[in-house]
Amino acid sequence: MLRLLIRDITVAKGPEPKLLRLQIRWQGGATETIEVRQRPNRPEAVRYPDEFVAKIRALAELHDDHEIVAQLKSNGQTSSTGRPFTVSMISMDPLQASYHWPISSRRNVERQPGL
Repeated sequence: MLRLLIRDITVAKGPEPKLLRLQIRWQGGATETIEVRQRPNRPEAVRYPDEFVAKIRALAELHDDHEIVAQLKSNGQTSSTGRPFTVSMISMDPLQASYHWPISSRRNVERQPGL
């Protein structure tokens, strides 16, 4: 039924990323513009906020991975997909590389030969 009322719709990119402008021309001649925000793609949706990354960086300077996970769990924090944190989530080298998390200083000591 809505098809009978709309003459055409033009979709244009808005001034911001992920923002679309729908320009609706109705059968009576009136026009209307609606702005619609697109959903983030999967990588954007699961990316950790900068504040969280900064917090993990600070914790990694003082604590090992097990202690970091214990703190996150005690605060009730979950991963970006809603799962509880595990040591493997924190200690994954690709994750640390992509977010530039330092390897915890205690793990650095453990990795040095002869200590």
